[in-house]
Amino acid sequence: MYVIIIGGGALGFRLTKRLEIHDAVVTVIEKNPDRCDEILTKTKAHVIKGDATDPRILEEADIEKADYVVAVTGDDRINILVGLIAQNYGVENVIVRVEHSIYEEIAKQLGLTYIINPSDTAATILDAVIRGIKFIEFFKIEDKHTDVEEVNISKKSKYYNKPISYLVNSSKDMIHPIMVVRNGEILIPEKDLTLKEGDVVWILRKRRKFLF
Repeated sequence: MYVIIIGGGALGFRLTKRLEIHDAVVTVIEKNPDRCDEILTKTKAHVIKGDATDPRILEEADIEKADYVVAVTGDDRINILVGLIAQNYGVENVIVRVEHSIYEEIAKQLGLTYIINPSDTAATILDAVIRGIKFIEFFKIEDKHTDVEEVNISKKSKYYNKPISYLVNSSKDMIHPIMVVRNGEILIPEKDLTLKEGDVVWILRKRRKFLF
């Protein structure tokens, strides 16, 4: 699997390290030369120093071959723009980091479907932990065959308006739903629970076959 990460800050660096556990091929695009040097020294990733909003830089990274493009710079506008460019190149899986709600709505309106808001995710986890839900250990899993993932449900999602059992049964992997977050409320993922727009489903995925 080939992943292009836009932004070599703390999040991009940690994501690179985690993807290496799963033997993914990673290219990081970063403008800061010091960050580039650190990533080159501490990871196996290919690093390109440059502006990811420049199509020439993306082409240098072989964006047409990317399975995923993940834009996680500290600038919401850059992440959204890169996400749109990546979609224009035909990348099927585009993930953008957005910190501000106004840009999150803009990203959705522009057709970006996989939007990560780290602050919201962290708040959800902390809220659960404070209230005694002890699932945070899952996020430290180092087994390359096991992942904890969040699935964001939009109207374009194939899981929209379907029972959560459909998500489980349609997967090629072994999936166990951990919880569903709906409007800030944590729901138990009972099999007949219908997934709605805005839901975030946390799942534990055990691959039947190693994908990378």
